[in-house]
Amino acid sequence: MASLLGRVSGFIFPFLKSSKACLSNRMPAAIGYTTYAIAGVLITWSTTNISLTNALIALLKISPIWFLLVESVYVFNDIFDKEIDTRNDLDRPIAKGEASSDKIMYLFILLSAIVLTLSTIINFATMLVSSTF
Repeated sequence: MASLLGRVSGFIFPFLKSSKACLSNRMPAAIGYTTYAIAGVLITWSTTNISLTNALIALLKISPIWFLLVESVYVFNDIFDKEIDTRNDLDRPIAKGEASSDKIMYLFILLSAIVLTLSTIINFATMLVSSTF
């Protein structure tokens, strides 16, 4: 039992450290793109017959999904652009060795699963749009 606990903690803590480094590195961009999505919903509300209540409900549903989707795309990019980011001396956690590509691949899978699950709960069309990213 102690060896299993040691193996689990040997994965979890590095995973959390790598995840924090990758997610916080791209947080401003993810917030920015989520703001664009919010603006799109508000523009749609102001130019159509959608009620403010329905627009706000859509924002509450879509904003967290969009934020996680953008973060997952950046995580995926960081994994596969490690060599390019290293050569160009970019401030990316994987390129600088602050995060492990192996651990971050699990983060990408986790984020993608959350996004697709939440999107499917909203409706099938939302899931299809999310899956294109």
